[in-house]
Amino acid sequence: LNPEYGDLRLTYELPHLTDAGVQLMTAHKSKGLEFDVVIIPNFREKQWDHRRNPASLSMPEDLLFGWEKEQKDYEKEQDERRVAFVAMTRARRELIFTCPRQLTMGEQNKAVSPSAFFAEAGKLTEEEQELKNPEEAATLRFTPVRDIDEEFKTFLRHRLKDFALSVTALNHFLDGPEGPKKFLELDLLQTPQSKESSLVYGNAVHDALRKWALALQQGKSMDQLAFMAAFEQYLHDREVLTEPERKRLIKLGQESLPRYFDERLNEALPLVAHVEHPISTRMRDIPIKGKLDRIDLLAPDSGRIRIVDYKTGRPQTEAEIRSGNYFRQLVFYGLLLEKGMPLYEPVSYTLDFIGENGAHPVERTFQVTEADKEELRNVIETVWGKVMALDFSPISNQT
Repeated sequence: LNPEYGDLRLTYELPHLTDAGVQLMTAHKSKGLEFDVVIIPNFREKQWDHRRNPASLSMPEDLLFGWEKEQKDYEKEQDERRVAFVAMTRARRELIFTCPRQLTMGEQNKAVSPSAFFAEAGKLTEEEQELKNPEEAATLRFTPVRDIDEEFKTFLRHRLKDFALSVTALNHFLDGPEGPKKFLELDLLQTPQSKESSLVYGNAVHDALRKWALALQQGKSMDQLAFMAAFEQYLHDREVLTEPERKRLIKLGQESLPRYFDERLNEALPLVAHVEHPISTRMRDIPIKGKLDRIDLLAPDSGRIRIVDYKTGRPQTEAEIRSGNYFRQLVFYGLLLEKGMPLYEPVSYTLDFIGENGAHPVERTFQVTEADKEELRNVIETVWGKVMALDFSPISNQT
């Protein structure tokens, strides 16, 4: 037996059997049930009536029933009225509606009206109430702090045995007050996350660029047609997408990538040394890892190299890069090369922005100094010390 797990115990909870409580459910789920008191929250216009339903696949009513627009609107309102009626009639003794006076949307406050179904329900008493304790009520919106007990600490220590710090994980930890929690959830616990469209698009572009660079390494060439085919094939074969979303991303690539290919790749003949090259090493006994998109030699049989990192999305200015995560990423690459590939001499680090929505490709090239690397070493040491101590509180005055 592993002594580290000696304090582990298997626990489970029995459901609480109570006579009094609050049940949360949708109006549809409440059909057929009854309760002494029913509270219908947010009973406002466009929430219960005249709703804007999300786009979905359905057969148009005018094809099924021959309805005109006015008839469609009337039938839709009738459906909404029936749902509201079901919710209202679940109450045996008391029915309470709540409706805010204003909604905050971004930085604007918008006046709110009660649902028209409230007026249709007859003469009902109305009261304007203030929260007795707004501060405590606001805490309901916050995610509770995770309780790190001894069993959880043992599990995290086990995870840290084979954990190496990447620049993505480092940036997660440094991402403001919620950063350490993000690091814990995404990097240590590896909580599954849905892929955003921008990430899917970036992966497809990177795959096409990888194939272009590998072909160049082998003394072959890839024309624009093959480059675009590689991009589209990735979206078809490697990602689970709805057909409209796949078509949208393909259209985005068709509008942006040919311009990038003509301006960057068509006549480019870099001395590509490595493509998507992984590096795992140690910095001050801290395990670090990363993958570099492209490493080019400046001359044959030379150790002087240029690092190229591809970026999709809006091209950033030099000031934005230096004040954000991208420059930290380049310095992190400098530390990886220093320890993991010491025979190479990095001369420059280039962020190659592909360009989208009419924006032309942009290159931003930087040098990484010893002062930059020393500053990041200290940040990594601070973060790593907190991680190993299982302290997931934010770093004050973080870099």
